[in-house]
Amino acid sequence: MISAMMAVLLIPSPALTPPSPAWALVAEYNRMAATPLWPGFEPRNIPLVIYDGQNTYLFHHINPPMEFAKVEGFDGVFVFSGQHPDVRANTSIELGKIKTASVIMDPSIQIPKLAAITIHEAFHVFQDERHPDWTANEAELFVYPIQDASLLQLRRLETEALRRALSSERPEDSLCWAAAAVALRHERFGKMPASSAEYERGTEIHEGLACYLQFRVLGETPAIPPEGFPAEDIRKSGYEIGRAYAELLDRFDPDWSAKLEAGGYPKPILDEILTLALKAKSVRACVFTPVETEAAMAKAKIDVDEVGLRRAGMRADFLSQPGWKIIINNEREEPLWPNGFDPLNVVHVTETEILHTRWVKLGNATGSVEILNRASLSEAAGDHPLFSGVRKLTVTGIPAEPAALDKDGTVSLKADGVTGEFQKARVEKAAQTITVTLHK
Repeated sequence: MISAMMAVLLIPSPALTPPSPAWALVAEYNRMAATPLWPGFEPRNIPLVIYDGQNTYLFHHINPPMEFAKVEGFDGVFVFSGQHPDVRANTSIELGKIKTASVIMDPSIQIPKLAAITIHEAFHVFQDERHPDWTANEAELFVYPIQDASLLQLRRLETEALRRALSSERPEDSLCWAAAAVALRHERFGKMPASSAEYERGTEIHEGLACYLQFRVLGETPAIPPEGFPAEDIRKSGYEIGRAYAELLDRFDPDWSAKLEAGGYPKPILDEILTLALKAKSVRACVFTPVETEAAMAKAKIDVDEVGLRRAGMRADFLSQPGWKIIINNEREEPLWPNGFDPLNVVHVTETEILHTRWVKLGNATGSVEILNRASLSEAAGDHPLFSGVRKLTVTGIPAEPAALDKDGTVSLKADGVTGEFQKARVEKAAQTITVTLHK
C-alpha cells in the first residue's frame, strides 16, 4: 500500500473544464471515501485507471507508465489516447509496477453507482497487497459440482435462511435463521469436494467483502432472491452471499472487521467467523418444514436438468450466428494459455468447451489473440476445460470480412473485436470462414 501518497485534488481552476466525465466519477469516489469503510483502507490513496469510452485516465498514481501523458492544468492526472490494452474490465491490475484499480465507465450507470464500483475495485487493490490469501482459485469454477441436485437443494435452503436472517425484524429470529444458514452450509460442505467449498469461501472473502463496501456506500441491503440464485451462478452468488455474511456480522459482532484485519481469527472465513459470533450468544438454529425442504429438492432437480439444456442452447446459438467466422487451430505441443478472461462472463457449455461471452486473451511463445466485447468458444487441450490450455478457438458472428495477413509465416488478424498475431502459422479462407492453423 502506498500509504504516504496524497490523494489528488480534482478541483481545477475556474478557467479549466475537465476533459472527461471521469472527473465527476473520481470526485464522487473521493466523497464516498471520506467516510471510514474498513480498518486501514484508504481509498483516496489507491491509484485509479479509468476508461471513459474514448480515453484512459490515470489518477492517484506516482509512477505512470511512459505511454501516459500529463493532462495540462490538472496536477497528477495522466491520459492515454483510446482504451489502454491492460484496461479490459472492472478489476485490479498492475500499471507501472503498482497495483491499480481499473474501471470502465458505462454511460448507462449513474455516477454514484460507478463510484461505488470504483470503491469495490480499490478494495481489491487493498486486499491484494495486505491479504493475498483472500482469494479463490478460479480453476475450480469450471469443475464445481453444479449438476448435483442434493447440493443445490442445500445451497438454496442456506440462501433462504440468510435472506430470512437479514429481513427479520426481531433479533431473536435473525439469530435463529443465521444459525440455520451456517448449519446448512456445514452440512453441504461435508458432502462436496473440499476444493469447491474453498472456492466459495475464497470468492466470498474476496468479492463478497468488496461488494459489501460497494453497497454500504450506497446504503443498499443485500439482494438475495426468494427463489435462490441460478444453479450455475456460483461466482456471482458469492458476491451477495459474502456480503450477506458481512452484514450479519455487523449485527452480531460489530468489531468483527477490526478483528479480521488484525488477524484475530484462525482463518479468514466469513461463515466460520459468524459461527463463532453465534456460539457466543448460545443460539438455537431455526428449521425448515418438511414441505419447504421437499419443495427445494423438487426445484433443484428441475433447475439441474435445465442447466444442460440451457448450455446446449447457448452453444448452438453461438455456432449458428450469421456472418464471418474465425477458427484458430493449434497443432503445436504447447497449447494456448489463458492470459486473461472475464470469470463473470464464461459458460461451461460442454466438458471441454468454454463460451466466453465478453473477453478472453490466449497466447503462447509464438503469439496471442484477444477477443473483446464479442463471444468466442475455446476447446481444451487437456484435462481442465481452460487451465490446461486451449487447442482451438472459434469466433462467430463477425459482421465484416476479417483482415488476415500471412507474411512469411507470421499471420496477423484484425476484425471487429478480434486482434491477433502468430508466428509459424498459415491462413486459409473458405466461404465466410477464416482458419488460422498454428503448425508444428
